Amino acid sequence: MDSQIKSIGKAVTWRVAASGVTYMLVYTATNRIDISSIVAGTEIVCKLILYYLHERIWGIFGDR
Repeated sequence: MDSQIKSIGKAVTWRVAASGVTYMLVYTATNRIDISSIVAGTEIVCKLILYYLHERIWGIFGDR
């Protein structure tokens, strides 16, 4: 099992890579840095919230 620090590092690097891909895809489609930045930034926040909620829901069902 990975240490907590290693797991956090992996989570952060994955989020940076995934959001970078989103940024590049939106930039390729729109050719606009501002829209690409807004979409990638919004994606980061939304996915962090959704992941937290996902974990909390799994925690509720896992305790039964």
